[in-house]
Amino acid sequence: MRRIAFLVFPNFQALDLAGPLDVFAEANGLVPADDRYEIVVIGPTPDILQASNGMQLVPDICVGAAGDQYETILVVGGPDVPTSQPDKRLVSYLCEQALHVRRYGSICTGAFYLGAAGLLNGKKATTHWQAAPLLAKKFPSVSIDPDPLFIYDEPLITSAGVTAGIDLALALVQQDFGSGISLAVARKLIVVAHRLGGQLQYSPSLVVSKSGNEKIERFKTHVERNIRDELSNAALARALGISFRHLSRLVQDEMGITPIEYIRRARLDTAREVLANTKLPLKVVAHESGFGTVEKLSRAFKTRFGVTPIQYRSSFGS
Repeated sequence: MRRIAFLVFPNFQALDLAGPLDVFAEANGLVPADDRYEIVVIGPTPDILQASNGMQLVPDICVGAAGDQYETILVVGGPDVPTSQPDKRLVSYLCEQALHVRRYGSICTGAFYLGAAGLLNGKKATTHWQAAPLLAKKFPSVSIDPDPLFIYDEPLITSAGVTAGIDLALALVQQDFGSGISLAVARKLIVVAHRLGGQLQYSPSLVVSKSGNEKIERFKTHVERNIRDELSNAALARALGISFRHLSRLVQDEMGITPIEYIRRARLDTAREVLANTKLPLKVVAHESGFGTVEKLSRAFKTRFGVTPIQYRSSFGS
């Protein structure tokens, strides 16, 4: 049997657990009986746990009696995990078991537990796009990429937010049994076996300034009102009454990106809004968002989101 342990705690995200569980359960119906997954849900105590959506769960076993007979250990996430202290019992257990298991990982914000256990050090990892900046700040030795649906940096595997746990589980099934089984599971669950693009297509492109600087707010307002225009360095300096060098320094200090990058992201968000809420031709979308040509629009989408504008409209269009 392939034993997989899920670590859970109070206020965990129910879908982080239920999604992967269903993937492994469906896989069990397609493989020999002696090669199936055995799932064990481990809690900090044997007491009933309440998920963030109110659902209640009784763990199969508490961490003190869980033992070490597992091939894979996965930590689920929860809405308050990034800003709360992780359960020391679970962190200690992770530290011990990482020495024995074939692979270990996290779903969504469960990555913060792995970080607390030192299991992200020197690794590439991901988490929910909204929590990625804080994860990078808390664990600076980790290379955080907020876009992929999951990252496998053996023996570590981490996934993006919530439903990406299903993508992670399908990847593990493919690794264990091949693409035929993982595809059959995806079809049974009516999910996409390999989703296009990453999670950045679900997140806002723009970042907010730290202090609400008056000059920064003027810059943002000017970009928003003139998104179709060229917005060259000289034009920005002239419109805002400051040198472009000074503007660049302000934007970099306040938002961590260059003015040009901010403009590119603003145009992407404008294009996403038009694509999702209208059926306008791509050449009109390109004009409305300031990209000018369909080619430039498509290139920007592929670079940022890993999908084309048409694929984005197919997924998010009303």
